[in-house]
Amino acid sequence: MLPNSRKKSFNMMWLLLVFVIGLIIGRVSTTLPFTGDWKKVSTSIKNVTDQRNESSLVMALISTDHNLTREEEDAGNSKVKNAKMERSPIVGTNSTQNDVLKCSALCLRCRGNMPSVPSASVVNGNIFQKSSTYYSGNWGNVLSPHWAARTIAEFGGYVYKGRKFGPNTWMEYLPTWAPARHPQRERFENICKHCPHYEFFHKGPCSEGWGYMADAIGEDTRNAILMHSKRAAQRENDEIFNFFQPTDWLIYNRCCVFGHGAHAPGVLRTYDSIPSEGSFRVFIMKGRKEDKFDLCGEIINMSLEYIKKRNPHTNITILEASTPYVDFSRLVFAPNVLVAAVGSSWTMWSAILANNNTVVSHIPSFDTIMPLPLERVQILADIPVLTGPPNLEKYGIANGTFSNTTEDRRKVLDYFRSA
Repeated sequence: MLPNSRKKSFNMMWLLLVFVIGLIIGRVSTTLPFTGDWKKVSTSIKNVTDQRNESSLVMALISTDHNLTREEEDAGNSKVKNAKMERSPIVGTNSTQNDVLKCSALCLRCRGNMPSVPSASVVNGNIFQKSSTYYSGNWGNVLSPHWAARTIAEFGGYVYKGRKFGPNTWMEYLPTWAPARHPQRERFENICKHCPHYEFFHKGPCSEGWGYMADAIGEDTRNAILMHSKRAAQRENDEIFNFFQPTDWLIYNRCCVFGHGAHAPGVLRTYDSIPSEGSFRVFIMKGRKEDKFDLCGEIINMSLEYIKKRNPHTNITILEASTPYVDFSRLVFAPNVLVAAVGSSWTMWSAILANNNTVVSHIPSFDTIMPLPLERVQILADIPVLTGPPNLEKYGIANGTFSNTTEDRRKVLDYFRSA
């Protein structure tokens, strides 16, 4: 039997432990944004490695069906459906300077022995460390150098170490550490040879990188959004997690018409991707509407009429812009997505690489190296798009200048309708 003094000490320890657990459970109950379908969403959140011990414990308490550590999950994820995307095994703490890869003479942009990812460098020989990430409201461009660093670290055999970015957004929950994996020389060297810039890692020549990292990008993005949803407003979460039905389609059109040369909407037959049979809802998200000639409205109306003509049983709604969190997350979690334009880093890091459902998309950028290592995404590589000046001959506009006259508008819209 224990002496009385030890009994008291032992009992006090148990009381303290119960008290702490009670506080944590109480905090969890006050932070859950809904009481309905949100519980189903909660059970899908995995025990994501987080630098805050409290957050990790909270997630463990909520997700009782998912008690794997990040390392165990990564080991299990090696059996993915698409064999092309299999990740190499984790090296762990045994990685040494001799295990890692470095730039070769064929690389396009290197700083020393490594690809020149913004604010990233090698530390202690085997750690690829990103000391900061520039943040702005343009989330697509913000995420590009982050995923560049993660990709270079993984394929090069380095431990990844970063810092949090994106204050008060879901990006704060992206992992700031990832274990070293066995190097993948061919993929590392192909990125190094073909990728001209890591600040804009979403561009097509870098597809050897982001294409093969799609599973990791998708998993980390979805988990980070679900973690952020714990503190987000209920209205926002409802617009994401309680919004879509399984047969719904979400169409994203950035509506950059004759603006930036890297962006262009697809012609009308892009929308043949929407099923011509069955009864379901279609939501059209306009995106930024970068359209100084006000052609976007006519293009959207024509696409709406076209979808309805092919399938009279569709119920079509134009979605007005919500918060960035809602708009981005809808592209990640929607059951069916059509990206109806070229060149959006926003849709690259959301729909194309993070959505685990049905995604149909134009090529991510005009310089994309095909074929992409993304078997779950259908790429519309052979459908024309509305490129802008000076290449206007295909519209029958000879002088290379769009004058926005009635005649020029008619020619462009005729091409949109019939190309």
